[in-house]
Amino acid sequence: MSADHHEFSRASVTIDAQNDASVETTDQELSNAITIGVNDDIMDFKKLIFWSGLGVGIVASLVVIWIFASQMFFEQSKANATATSTYYAIEKLTEDANNHIQSYGVLDAEKGVYHMPIDAAIEKIATQD
Repeated sequence: MSADHHEFSRASVTIDAQNDASVETTDQELSNAITIGVNDDIMDFKKLIFWSGLGVGIVASLVVIWIFASQMFFEQSKANATATSTYYAIEKLTEDANNHIQSYGVLDAEKGVYHMPIDAAIEKIATQD
């Protein structure tokens, strides 16, 4: 089997019996493209450092914002819980006080001090005259 020979505008390609290809060209850009790859990739370290720094800065900023926001929400929920428990404590004290002023009971049995509902006490004072 003979080698195939193809002519292109800037190169000559030869493929032998083992399917090995060889390229001959006088075009330096084409030669570099074949040797290096599709294009000559030169690393731009300034852009790499800039975009890496920007990405790290954005992620760090978001983490800091998230930490402060979570602390703020935690403190707010703690304050709400305290306010709620204080509200229920005041409500319980008010209920106990209302039950106390609307009932009969003994304050000091030795001295003969008793308590009675406020309405009954007002009526008793009003009718004593």
